[in-house]
Amino acid sequence: MWPTKTNYHHMKTRTIIAALVLFIISSSALKAEGFLSKGVNFGFNSSRFTGKDIPGKGIASIPGLTLGFFINYEISNQFSLQSELLFTTKGSRINTIGDIYLHNIF
Repeated sequence: MWPTKTNYHHMKTRTIIAALVLFIISSSALKAEGFLSKGVNFGFNSSRFTGKDIPGKGIASIPGLTLGFFINYEISNQFSLQSELLFTTKGSRINTIGDIYLHNIF
């Protein structure tokens, strides 16, 4: 079942609140032993479908969210290694007779 516009706005509000909470929690990276730092990454994105078979009329972007965390190991003042694990939502909306929401998670 496709989400309705009311459900979409409710989900959008929840997403924004969750992002703000994560921002407050992760506003600074933690330092341990001077060489290892870790923290949380988050951001907003907007995706759109393109291609030959997709008509350009009536396609709208859907705002998405990127969440994840990172660990950074400082080897020297000029060199460090960083590993990240990110979760990103992507999708688009096609406006036809009824709105169809396509949410793909990559």
